Amino acid sequence: MIPNAAKKRISVVVPLYDPESQFQDFLNDLLESVAQQSTLPLQVILCGNQPPTYLGNLLLRFSGLLKIVWLQNQSSNAPENINFGVAAAEGEVVKLLFQDDFLIDSHVLARSQKVSAEAPWRVFACQGAQEDGSLIEQKVFPVFTNRLRDGENQIGAPSVVAFKKSSYVEMDSRLPYLFDVDWYLSMAHVNGFPSYETTTSIGIRGHAGQATHWAKSGFRKELVLLRNKHPRLAAGECPCVSIKPHSL
Repeated sequence: MIPNAAKKRISVVVPLYDPESQFQDFLNDLLESVAQQSTLPLQVILCGNQPPTYLGNLLLRFSGLLKIVWLQNQSSNAPENINFGVAAAEGEVVKLLFQDDFLIDSHVLARSQKVSAEAPWRVFACQGAQEDGSLIEQKVFPVFTNRLRDGENQIGAPSVVAFKKSSYVEMDSRLPYLFDVDWYLSMAHVNGFPSYETTTSIGIRGHAGQATHWAKSGFRKELVLLRNKHPRLAAGECPCVSIKPHSL
């Protein structure tokens, strides 16, 4: 039996894209970080348009620790895959976590459940990591400003977000590169601004194979769509100062 069953109301959704099956160590680190949480999830959903060859080994390794579900779909880009995974989630709360990234303290999922009807999405501060998973000094504390409309992400990858499933606004599949900043703006329009968790809690791994290195070719075209979708926020409408780090 997987422990901590009474406290589970959260699903972790991990969109996978590893056609060459080269990121087994990354996914292993992610699952280990989830298995070490003080509050375990109802399920971990791994989803993508094809399973990596190492998937079976990881499912077997974590079978007594986590309920892991593989869901194959016909997605053609990251937004479609994420939307599929969130739709399938059984938890009241969803924690996104990209396959490169991982949780860096044991209470992230417990704190993710602080979302409420009044503040249905929560953004965590994050810290950069090298390809081997070792943390570096770079820390990102979330800032919500009009720079999002310019494609400048000052919040972090969607791995930093947890939300009530009922509050989810689908990501726009027309924006395979800028879907993250578009999604933050869309979530704010529908749900108001997020609550913030300023303890660095998510490790964001940098590596040569990540989408950031190849997806920039469509940036200019997507930027036009992004700006057309979202009117500029007036002064006073958004918190434009950095959230200073502190321990909670």
